[in-house]
Amino acid sequence: MATFILGGIWHGAGWTFVFWGFLHGIALVIHRAWSILGFKLWTWLAWLITFNFINIAWVFFRAKGWSNALKVLGSMFSLNNVVLASSLSDTLSFLSDYNLHFGDYTGSLPDAKDSIFWLVCGLIVILLFKNSMELMSKFRTSIYYLVFILISFVVSIGEMNEFSEFLYFNFKQKLEAKSFSILFLLLSVLILVSSLVLNILDFSINDNDVIRKYQLAKIYNKNFTTVSTIIIGDFSGGNAINSNYFSKLIGQKSVSLCLTGSWGLSGSLGMLKKALRKNNNIKNVIIIQTLDIWDRPYSKESILELFLSSEIRKYISINALISYYFNPKEVLWHIEYFFKWLTGKNTEKKIDLENDYILQGKETYANGLSIMNPESTLNKERISTAKEEELKMLQDFCHETH
Repeated sequence: MATFILGGIWHGAGWTFVFWGFLHGIALVIHRAWSILGFKLWTWLAWLITFNFINIAWVFFRAKGWSNALKVLGSMFSLNNVVLASSLSDTLSFLSDYNLHFGDYTGSLPDAKDSIFWLVCGLIVILLFKNSMELMSKFRTSIYYLVFILISFVVSIGEMNEFSEFLYFNFKQKLEAKSFSILFLLLSVLILVSSLVLNILDFSINDNDVIRKYQLAKIYNKNFTTVSTIIIGDFSGGNAINSNYFSKLIGQKSVSLCLTGSWGLSGSLGMLKKALRKNNNIKNVIIIQTLDIWDRPYSKESILELFLSSEIRKYISINALISYYFNPKEVLWHIEYFFKWLTGKNTEKKIDLENDYILQGKETYANGLSIMNPESTLNKERISTAKEEELKMLQDFCHETH
């Protein structure tokens, strides 16, 4: 919605352009909601609605002002402009009572025969040929395309001697600088404040939120002070070790605090710090991280969500802090989650209490198969600079607490 409204403002500093953008934003929201809800519509009816919506919305784009736009819309929906063929006057004479006229229905069309011919040709192209999106999906470079592009380029160069006034030069209605500034400022503030509020409310809208809250609840539990061994890391540790069985094997109470790969080493370090602040009698720490994380950048979100505020300032810049708390994508993520929740199509993972970790599906590998991709290898993995920084953070903490 915000993107389309800003798009309207970009096209012209007038309220009609803002409204034009608003209409398209509303249409996109309705389309997304319609798709998520799984509703279906006859193809011909969907075309009819879309075609007429576009015609109506673009009236505001081209009109000089509100009065002109309403005048054009009034004419579009008025029966006074409907002219039927004279040959139908006897059969449909009763329509005269509704201000329909009979006569030369091509009279208002310039070069009527040519116009009708090209309209029919256009309709045939639309119905029987692939559109540009379909063509692009199957586009392959070839000599034929090269020849077509070269011919089109030559023709375009030849047409450059004809003058056509730039469309935007005709924009007459302007917003005052003060009104434009206020509108833009209010829209920006609304998005940023919404992002901040949603960030603070901390709803569980993805797997990372679910596992973080589940594992932190163990630390905040009053029985956590009796734990001797903790297991931290990502899903490798979460799936590989059952803390109940492990406790029986080593004869000490152990707890798994594994997150997901997205949290990285800094996420594991954050869980370690929280665990030790709650229970400084922990004797053993087992770290299990996936082998393919070493070339990834470290997660700033891990530091912001798991470290103390005094520690955050040490690792995170002011710009990164502002970008995190005032991220406009936060609004988009919550809207998407809301529609999934509304339709019962929410794909958020749940906790498998029996195995003490996120419930795993059948397709556990990135290639969507239940076996390892034979082409995948870890031989080329390298430790990135970001991972070296995380290892340094972990090493420094271990030295400080030793």
